[in-house]
Amino acid sequence: MNHSQSTQSKVQWKLVVVLGLLAAFRPLSLDMYLPALPHVVDDYQTTPSSVQLSLTACMIGLAVGQLFIGPLTDIVGRKKPLLIVLAVYALMSLLSAVAPTINWLILIRFFQGFAGGAGAVIARAISADLYKGKALTKFMSMLMLVNGLAPILAPIIGGIILRFSVWQTVFYILAGYGILMFLLSTMLKESLPKTSRQNARISSIFIDFKALLSNRKFVVLLVLQSLTYGVLFSYIAGSPFITQKIYRISPQQFSLMFAVNGIGLILFSQFTARLVDRMPEGAILKLGQNIQFIGMIATVIVLMFHMPVWLLFSALFLLIAPVSMIGTTGFSLAMQVQRQGAGSAAALLGLVQFLIGGALSPLVGVMGEASFIPFLIIIIALSIIAQLLRIVVLNRMTLTDNGH
Repeated sequence: MNHSQSTQSKVQWKLVVVLGLLAAFRPLSLDMYLPALPHVVDDYQTTPSSVQLSLTACMIGLAVGQLFIGPLTDIVGRKKPLLIVLAVYALMSLLSAVAPTINWLILIRFFQGFAGGAGAVIARAISADLYKGKALTKFMSMLMLVNGLAPILAPIIGGIILRFSVWQTVFYILAGYGILMFLLSTMLKESLPKTSRQNARISSIFIDFKALLSNRKFVVLLVLQSLTYGVLFSYIAGSPFITQKIYRISPQQFSLMFAVNGIGLILFSQFTARLVDRMPEGAILKLGQNIQFIGMIATVIVLMFHMPVWLLFSALFLLIAPVSMIGTTGFSLAMQVQRQGAGSAAALLGLVQFLIGGALSPLVGVMGEASFIPFLIIIIALSIIAQLLRIVVLNRMTLTDNGH
């Protein structure tokens, strides 16, 4: 029995590593590039908002990739589409490195994001195929342990690259990552048997989306998650300029700050895994939101009074680290209350998150690289709306262990 449990544990951890690395396409595609944003502005002789549009294009690509590929895998299975999008990701990363103009970079980054988003949503759908309920929450927390390394390592790698090379090297490394994930994914087994697949009709995808959007609990959880990720993406777009242009820290110091917040994401995800057997998942979700709200207030105070940079780092930690707690429990609860395909549900969750992130990213820079006002307006608005939605709507719902 012990040998059997040990073997099962090893298989699970191999799955965690591969799926966690697949889910890391989002932070790797965005975060490794962040320390280079001011350099890209100089290289293309363009504006911060134009360069932030390359982030927006990638985020929208991440959203659209999830929208199309997630439901498609409910029809044709997970593995074959996964291998195709990984090959596309590697190619688009190579093309990003040689983009002749900022407009070409923006266009190519959309397709890179499309492929990366598809890989990430397939990883989440595979997780939902294999685990349910609290087991899914625990497994997603384990994924976050691997996935959470990406926002730690990505900006550090990006900062090191800028010290010894040019920003285009970031995309060569991402191309290599895509090739590595293609090779690792060939070892995955198909998680969705033919007997469990949806009818092979495109119309069934839209039927699934309509049914999901008519599910009140699913929609509330979808919006709450998306508001939280809106804060995260605003931080991703704004923090390189706020820290390097206003506080005058180096790209390497920025990478260190970003890495610490990545560690915070891991710590909060593992804290979530420990809490899930002790309190309802809905209560964990609310706890994460309250901590993030405190972080928002602290960030506003620190920036408005231009307090020391270590206080800014501390405030941003409280703002960003709870995202993993909110994201993990929110995803699990949303998957529990839906009755459609896991691919469609995961796609819709990812779609709205990245559409909001893509819309907000260029707005962070509308007043130039030396202003933090747009960033503050965005995080204040998102945090207040999330709190009101929780107090007015979510508190009146019963989010039990099975989501009903």
